[in-house]
Amino acid sequence: MKRLVIYAGFHKTGTTAMQSALSACRDALLDAGVTYPKAKSGNAQHYLAKSPSSAARKKATDEIRHLLASSNHVLLASEFFSQFSEKSVQSLVQAFPNVDIQVVFSMRPLEQMVPSQYQQLVRIGLDKSYVDFVDSLLDLSSNDQHALLFWNRHDQARLISRWVKYLGPQKVHVVQVDPGDPKFLFTWFEKYLKLNPGTLVERNQEDLNRSLDAEELELIRTLRKLLGEDRVATEWIRLFRDRFIKELVSKASSNPHQIRLQMTQRQRATFERLSAEAEKQVAQQQVQIYKSESYSIGKVHNQKVGSSAPLNDEHEISKIHIESVARAIVAIRPKDSIKVVSTSQLVKELLKRLGVLSFTRNQMKKLNWLRNSR
Repeated sequence: MKRLVIYAGFHKTGTTAMQSALSACRDALLDAGVTYPKAKSGNAQHYLAKSPSSAARKKATDEIRHLLASSNHVLLASEFFSQFSEKSVQSLVQAFPNVDIQVVFSMRPLEQMVPSQYQQLVRIGLDKSYVDFVDSLLDLSSNDQHALLFWNRHDQARLISRWVKYLGPQKVHVVQVDPGDPKFLFTWFEKYLKLNPGTLVERNQEDLNRSLDAEELELIRTLRKLLGEDRVATEWIRLFRDRFIKELVSKASSNPHQIRLQMTQRQRATFERLSAEAEKQVAQQQVQIYKSESYSIGKVHNQKVGSSAPLNDEHEISKIHIESVARAIVAIRPKDSIKVVSTSQLVKELLKRLGVLSFTRNQMKKLNWLRNSR
């Protein structure tokens, strides 16, 4: 019987590193009889999982069918499979009645994923402090869009149950990720796929993409506030996100006193309770659960991953490591600011500064040299 294995995440559980490792050993996988198809971009098959419309979903299903036609064992990887609706899971399973479909999830305690989610959102414009952000996640009656995004990605037991319903618990595998044993996920996949030990290894990325510390994140939030809406619209992505922030994360921090993101004691205790409850609910579904020998929920909760020990009281960060600021400023070059402004924006700004409300057609023609001078 043909087999389709889907590595569905969850988000922020080592998926990017695993996808990179799978991509790097595609030939070794093929020697073991496993096809890991090349992605359209990057190392994962997101294009097969992020298909919102029925037409796009049918196209993705047809492509999977094509892969299975030429291989007895196909492996797909994308965190977005974990966000499949119940209807999407049902449709996928029913499309391949004679295929052994299995799904793999990697799972971490919830509180360890909050810092990563917060960093991602700050980079694209979230204005909340970390403490306020965590509060919004814990307010389950809230309609906050960022809170809804988080739980849509990380309500682990609910998301797993959709696959259990249509595949059965024996076809659903949950690997508990332990920061104290970072190689466990790699060695588990080697055994599961029947690869030689050492086949899957974490690759050294050419560009470091480290986590930002609390000071750096506060600097980014403050800068965005000071820019104002007009400058954010024209400069944020190309200057600040793609230059300023990219420069910060591309090199190790030289700050000897980094402050990690910190929840309050109340928030930390609540998230630990939710994590323990999620583990219990997943186990009750009788899925296949795998843990390293050193794994224990209490131990994993106490490991510092992305956040420091909880705060006794909320506090504001008002200083920043000077080299972080200097590196970010140096990253912004004059040519970048020139590229940011489009011709139409340049004309509008010129008219605005001249105090002219309207131009005649002839006057506008005289400004056409602006359009042709680029």
